[in-house]
Amino acid sequence: QRKELLLSIDLSESEAADYCAIAMSKGKDALHYLTDNTTVEKEHILKLLDQYGLELDRNQVLQTLAFVYPDLHAYLQPRRFEHELLSAYFQTYTYAKAINKVLPDLIDMMEDQAIKRDYNTLLKPRSEVMSGIPKDNTTLYFVDAMGAEFVSYIVEKCYQKRMRPKVHLARCNLPSITSANKEFLDDFDDNAIKTVRDIDEIKHQGKENYDYSITKLPLHLIKEMDIIDKLLDKVNQRLRSMPGHRALLVADHGATRMAVIMENTISIDVNSKGTNSGRVCEYNEDVSKIPQATEVDGYYVLANYDRFRGGRKAAVEAHGGATLEEVTVPIIELILEPEDLEIFVKTPVIQVSNRKKAEIALFSKTPLEQVTVIVQDKTYHGESEDQHNFMISMPDVRRSGDYVLD
Repeated sequence: QRKELLLSIDLSESEAADYCAIAMSKGKDALHYLTDNTTVEKEHILKLLDQYGLELDRNQVLQTLAFVYPDLHAYLQPRRFEHELLSAYFQTYTYAKAINKVLPDLIDMMEDQAIKRDYNTLLKPRSEVMSGIPKDNTTLYFVDAMGAEFVSYIVEKCYQKRMRPKVHLARCNLPSITSANKEFLDDFDDNAIKTVRDIDEIKHQGKENYDYSITKLPLHLIKEMDIIDKLLDKVNQRLRSMPGHRALLVADHGATRMAVIMENTISIDVNSKGTNSGRVCEYNEDVSKIPQATEVDGYYVLANYDRFRGGRKAAVEAHGGATLEEVTVPIIELILEPEDLEIFVKTPVIQVSNRKKAEIALFSKTPLEQVTVIVQDKTYHGESEDQHNFMISMPDVRRSGDYVLD
C-alpha cells in the first residue's frame, strides 16, 4: 500500500535519498522500509544485503523482496535446471552476487568443478543446441555476456509480458570471450540479427560508477536487469507486430563477479601476460601446470576464481575463464503466449502397483512443444505424439496421498 501511495506522489531521487538515510537507522530491519520505486532505494537494498546478508535468513529475504523489490526476487528465484549441479550452483551464485560475498558453499562447488569440469558432459555445445532450433521467421538477439544467472529473471519477465519462453542451456567455447563465440551468427542473415552489448559494456567499462575501485557494491545488477527488461519489451513489440514470428535470445558467454570480489592473483609464473582481466593467458611450454586450468586452442584458461598476473583488473565482472557462470549460456526461444491456454489433468487419481509406475496424463487445448511437471521438488518431462496429450512418468512417486502438481 505504501509503495502505491509513494508512486502517486512522484517522489524524487533526492527526497528518496533523504528518506533512505533515516531508514538505514533500522539496521537489518530497514529492508522492510524500502521499495523499488526509485533507484536510490534499490541501491540501499543492495547495501543492506551487503551488510546483513550473512545474518539474514535467505527465505525471509526472498519473502521480503517479493514485495519491496520484485525484480531482485525474480533474479534470486531458484531455477530447476535439468542437472542438479547447475540448479544448486546458480541458486547459490545469484545470492552470493546479490549479497556481495563469496559463499563457502559456492567455493566448494567451484573448486570441485575447477578440477572435474563436468560442464563438458552436462552441457551440449551451443552449436549443437542451436542446430535443432527452427530459424525461419525468427529474429536472433545476440545478447553479449547474458549468462545463465539471468534465466529465472528472464522467465518471470516473459510471463509478465505474456510471452512463452523455452529455455535451453548450453556451453560456450573456451576461452569464454566474444571472439571465440560467434559461430551461431553464421546461420542467420545480417538483417535477422540484433546485437545487444549493453550488459557486456557495463561489466568491462564500469559505466555509471559501477567500477569496483569506486564501489564494492553490486549496483550494476540493477542496471543489468533494467537492460534485459527493456530488451524483452522490444521483443514483445516485435512479436506482436509480426504474427507467427519467433525470437531467439542467445549469449556468447557469461561472466563472474566472484573473481572480482576474491581479488586473488596466483603466484605461479605463467610467463605470459594474463588477458581478459587475468582469466586466460596464451599457452606455451613454459607455463606451469595448474590443476584448476585447462589448455584449449593455444590458451590457458582458469576454472576457479583466481587471475593471472598482468593485464588490467576487471572493472565490474570478468570472463574468459571456465567457471560455470562464465561457460554456461542460455538459449531462449520466445513466442507470444496464447490467449486461451488451458491444461487439464486427465488422471486426478493415479493408481500405483509393483508393476505399474505412477503416470499422469495431461491435455492442452493449445499445442505445446514441451511440458515439464514438478512433484515434490523433482522434475519430470512429458512425452507426446500430438502436442496436445502428454503422458508424464513419475517412478519416484510411490506412496498414497495428495500431491501438489507444478
